[in-house]
Amino acid sequence: AYRRTCVDRSGGEWLTGAQIGQKSMLFTQFYQPLEPKQRFFVEPSLSYSREQLGLFQENDRIAQYRINEGRFAFDLGTNLQTLGQARLGWLYRDINGRLDTGASGLPEGDQALRGWTASLELEQFDRLFFPTRGWGVRADVFGEQHGDYTKGQLQLVGAQPLPGFVIQERVRAGGALNKALPFADALFLGGPLNLSGFAPGQLIGGEAYFGSLRLERILGQMPLGMTGDLRLGLSAEVGKMNRRYTETDLGGWLPSFSLYFGSNLPLGPAYLGYGYAPQGSSTIYLFVGTP
Repeated sequence: AYRRTCVDRSGGEWLTGAQIGQKSMLFTQFYQPLEPKQRFFVEPSLSYSREQLGLFQENDRIAQYRINEGRFAFDLGTNLQTLGQARLGWLYRDINGRLDTGASGLPEGDQALRGWTASLELEQFDRLFFPTRGWGVRADVFGEQHGDYTKGQLQLVGAQPLPGFVIQERVRAGGALNKALPFADALFLGGPLNLSGFAPGQLIGGEAYFGSLRLERILGQMPLGMTGDLRLGLSAEVGKMNRRYTETDLGGWLPSFSLYFGSNLPLGPAYLGYGYAPQGSSTIYLFVGTP
C-alpha cells in the first residue's frame, strides 16, 4: 500500500494499494476532513476484488465459484475524539459469480446491490494486532435502495492480561432486520478462529451468531529483529447459522476448537494452527491477516 498524508491544510490522506491471497484486491480511498479540527470528514473509496468461494454440503465441497466484485462507497463521518468513528454513507456493489467447478446446473450471473449504510466503530486496544488489553465495538447497517431488505451486524471484542497470558473474547451476530438476505449478501462462518474446524466460508446463510474465548500464552519476542509477541493460543468457539444456503443439515450450535501459534510479522498478523470441529472436520491452517 501507499499512503500520502497531509495532502491539504485540513489533513487529507490518500491510501491506495493491492492485496493478494484468497481474496485479491485493488483499492483506493481518500480521507478528507471538512475542517482543521477533523471533527467531520468525507471518504470516497473504490475497489475491485476477486476471490474463490466454495459451496459445501455434508463437509464435501460440491462447487467452487469465482466471485468478481466492484465496489464504490461514499461516507460522511465524525471522529468521536479518541474513541472511534460514526459514519453514514452510500454503497454500490456490482457482483459477478462464475462457476469454476461443480454441476453445470448451478446458478451463475451478475447482481448489483446499492443502498445506504451506517456504522459505528469504537476501539480502545493497546495494540492494533495481538492486543494485551482493551475493548472494541462495531455495528453496521445496510439498507437496500428499494427496501428489499436491511442487513445488520454487531461485534463486541475484548482483551485482558493475566501473568504471562492474555484472554480475548469475541461475540458477533448478524442477519436481516426485515425480510431475508439474498445469497449475494449472505453471512459466512468457518475458517481460522471463526469455527476453525470448518473450511473458510463453509457455512453460508442469512442469520449468523458466533462467540469465542481465546487463551494466549506469551512465549517471548519474535527473533531476527522482528517486533511483536510470539504467542501460543487455545481457542474455544461456537457458532450457529440459520436460513442456511449451504450445509443445510448443520443446524443448532456448532462447537469448534483451535491450537495455534500467532505473531505480528512484517506482512501482518499471522497464525499457524490446527482446528477441530466435532460436526465438521480437522484443518491445518497458515493464515496471514485478520481472522
